[in-house]
Amino acid sequence: MGEETVLEDDFDPGIINSLWSQVSGGTASSVCGSFSGNALYFNGNGNRNAVTNNINVLNGGTVSFAIKIAQGIAPCDNADFGENIVLEYSTNNGGSWTNITTYYEYMFPNFTSMQVVVPAGAQNANTRFRWRQIAHSGVNEDNWALDDIRVSSVSLTGFVYHWAPATALSATNIANPVATPTQDTWYTIQVIDASTTCVYADSVLIEVGQPFSVSVPEDTFLCDAAGIQLFAIPGSGSGHTFSWSPSDYLSDSTISNPWAAPDSSTTYVVTVTSPQSCSAIDSVTILSNGLVDLVVTANDQTLCLGESAQLQATMSGVILSDDFNTGVTNQWF
Repeated sequence: MGEETVLEDDFDPGIINSLWSQVSGGTASSVCGSFSGNALYFNGNGNRNAVTNNINVLNGGTVSFAIKIAQGIAPCDNADFGENIVLEYSTNNGGSWTNITTYYEYMFPNFTSMQVVVPAGAQNANTRFRWRQIAHSGVNEDNWALDDIRVSSVSLTGFVYHWAPATALSATNIANPVATPTQDTWYTIQVIDASTTCVYADSVLIEVGQPFSVSVPEDTFLCDAAGIQLFAIPGSGSGHTFSWSPSDYLSDSTISNPWAAPDSSTTYVVTVTSPQSCSAIDSVTILSNGLVDLVVTANDQTLCLGESAQLQATMSGVILSDDFNTGVTNQWF
């Protein structure tokens, strides 16, 4: 696949205004140097930036340019600490911007050629690129310049595509078919350059996660202050991850079998995710009306035959007692 130039400006003899949606604080000039002829020299009092028109880089591409951040005196005044230049992109007509890279003020005392690969997030049919100075102190201070700006887009024309197998592909003769396989599938491609007859080949594995169920305990009462052990067991597969919510009163919210000891009735929801990012969800409710403690004591634990001992069961302050003089009551079992 080749690249074609979709924007190019060397600022000789001036700015090609039709290529730019905005140039602020910059003029075509050679007072701070250039590669040849003029450069785009920034010396304005307000914003200092250059914004391209929308460009089709849907299939990727590169942004090439030369940059200089001055280290002298006016009209090529040294930029101070933090007065860096950023390269950004927007895919919504400049509504919001994402940083691609930062060019620090101390690194480019002379014009330096740069080539930046269009990042995945910028690969859009309507992408703008912006060079912007983060801060400056006004006219004749903190100067910088750009030259020989070029944006290239990957071209998919002039190539013949052959995908195999055809199973679950929307097409086999285009660069970007949609694949919807129902099981793990290797797709191979051969690309023929029509101008040279050279053949290029590559392959990609699409892994398909299968649906699965998850088993959890039945809803239950909490009877022990130590808690109750939960579990989530996937119906198939391995290598799953677990996320329990809420995480309150759980020993660990990221394992399959945490201990839970809530102080009130709580429904725990578990999300189980397979290595292919497929997920299953289930829940279990632990009912709690407040835990009681049981302590049993005896006034004498060593007896001779015929003697008696007073037993005492204490539950959260409630006292049950029995001396067995009239037999065993139903308080004991």
